[in-house]
Amino acid sequence: MLIAPSPPTTGTTLTVQSGNGALFPTPPFNATVCPLGAIATATNSEIVRVTSVGTDTLTIVRAQEGSTARTILVGDLIAATVTAKAFTDIETTPYARTDLTNVFAGVQEISGPTAAVIQRWRDTSQPSGSRLWNLLHVGGDLYTQPANDDGSAVLSHALRCRRSGSIEAFADIFEKQRATALGHWIDVPYSAANFTTNVGTWTVEAADLATHAYCLIGKTLLVSVYINGSSVAGSPTELRVAWPPPGQGRSYQQQPFFFFDGSGSYQVGAAQTVPAGTTVALLKDPGAAGTWTTTTNGTHIRATLTISLL
Repeated sequence: MLIAPSPPTTGTTLTVQSGNGALFPTPPFNATVCPLGAIATATNSEIVRVTSVGTDTLTIVRAQEGSTARTILVGDLIAATVTAKAFTDIETTPYARTDLTNVFAGVQEISGPTAAVIQRWRDTSQPSGSRLWNLLHVGGDLYTQPANDDGSAVLSHALRCRRSGSIEAFADIFEKQRATALGHWIDVPYSAANFTTNVGTWTVEAADLATHAYCLIGKTLLVSVYINGSSVAGSPTELRVAWPPPGQGRSYQQQPFFFFDGSGSYQVGAAQTVPAGTTVALLKDPGAAGTWTTTTNGTHIRATLTISLL
């Protein structure tokens, strides 16, 4: 019950019974004023906007939500009821909604007292059994986990981000939009054009080529070449192997490899790359520009090389 405003139809302050001011929510809010003991209706009630509460005195704006200012009497009832505005506020205030795109202006936090805090994303357009992903915070680490439609895990995790900064993938990692997973070796289809010289000829037949494969990690190219019984003519100083993926060499590099060219035993040569180059030059003796021995099915190469790409 309340002490009426003055004047009763236009006054903007009213006083409730002692101690009742503390029972109202924090302003602003809408409230309904109606006769005590009557059911509030559109004809006997007025909706007011409470803008402040000072102890037990309420400051109000009259005739809200299309209601009509009434003669408020001593002993009338004022209640912070649910009105239409309570629902429109939810629709227009930036709270998360399921029927609209949400834009969050502040940091969003999900907290829980347990060891595992879980969020779930469900895509109902996907086939049954493939609609759900879990995001878990467990023991300080963050996990992404594919799940069945009931929430049970398909894998322990697809990706784990450790609090220390390391990342663990359950399966393969694909980088730079490449079709082959990071660290996997790719066989190079045989082509005689992959094997050339600076002068003369180097003939590598399909049967000679045991291994020609590469592995690309970031801008580091690994090349493995294993050749048995190729043929050399014309006294070249370089046997050249083309590397398969796009990209060019970044710098001068020399690395050891093993070779046998028809006499003695296996020896160590130098594999050389140059800036902007796309081949590896195999040198018998880079210091003396040694020539390769002429052989027929007698030149063997064993090389695993690391090439820095631009």
